[in-house]
Amino acid sequence: MAAFNLIKLHQRPITKMSKGSATWQVTLDILAIVSIILQCCFIGFYSDGIDLYFPGSSMIDKIFLVLVLEHGLLLFKILWDAHTGIPHEVQLAYERKNYERDELLREFDTEDFHHTVAFYTSDEGDLFYSKVQN
Repeated sequence: MAAFNLIKLHQRPITKMSKGSATWQVTLDILAIVSIILQCCFIGFYSDGIDLYFPGSSMIDKIFLVLVLEHGLLLFKILWDAHTGIPHEVQLAYERKNYERDELLREFDTEDFHHTVAFYTSDEGDLFYSKVQN
């Protein structure tokens, strides 16, 4: 019934406020770190990759090589994250949107606009802010 109402009656999802995309960034970072650790373990213990490049290595040698590979990849990820930043055009667009938002929010008579003001889009795609409709 809810799907019918969404598709036939409203024809657009009900808008809700979001706290931002920082939660997704943390989630993706955790997934990347876990995948690095798991893939290094798979390479070291379930494939013949180490035996091919380092023949005659013992289990202690395999553990050491897996740890070196894992730490090397994690260091590469840290350096890559530190090196890549936000492009200037994206930062400029972000600051422009924040300025427009702040100018629009000055029209509202509320102190706590995060709970009483919401971001909407019109049917034509124009962006605007309005008071939250309860």
